[in-house]
Amino acid sequence: MRNFFLSLFITTTCLQSSFSQAPAIETEHWTEKPTVTKLQAKYSQEPAVTVMNKTRIEYIDNKDKNLDEYFTQHKIVHINNDHGIEYFNKIYINVNDFSDATEIRARTILPGGKIIELDKANIKDLKDEDGSLYKIFAFEGLENGSDIEFYYTLHKSTELMGKFRMQDRFPVMEAGFELIAPSRLVFELKPVHCQSDVLKGNKTFH
Repeated sequence: MRNFFLSLFITTTCLQSSFSQAPAIETEHWTEKPTVTKLQAKYSQEPAVTVMNKTRIEYIDNKDKNLDEYFTQHKIVHINNDHGIEYFNKIYINVNDFSDATEIRARTILPGGKIIELDKANIKDLKDEDGSLYKIFAFEGLENGSDIEFYYTLHKSTELMGKFRMQDRFPVMEAGFELIAPSRLVFELKPVHCQSDVLKGNKTFH
């Protein structure tokens, strides 16, 4: 299977100036009793396979009558060999002066069924030589045949026009993009190399 690729162009038009009470953002969840992914034989030589890659951008009106943006990513990756372990052992989440991580969860799902959830005390801050800021964490107990799963949400500086790409170095089994916004906003989207469904009436483009 080829890698999933999405190029998304966003422009917005404000239809009215009134604001309703700010709702809570969507909350990400995972399965409480996961099992390790069983891959098809065609993936056996891949270092790793992205089982799921889900991305969501959500705009909400805050109490100050401004628009907030939240970015969420949720991934499950199956690890086949040492190369896969080396590549995914540590996860770097890019943050900066205009964004902040509001939620980070991660876990290792071992072939024998044991689950090791990330201790949030082990999430570290890293500043690169070029000044880039990251949240960094490692998966404990990772071994061949494991799954890793993680999701995070960033509260970002709001951008209403842009281009979004979702691409992976390894094969992707399932990927999705979701855009949630107040109904007073109109979005123009141009998906590339993927299909798009639009749910009208408040809400979601995916």
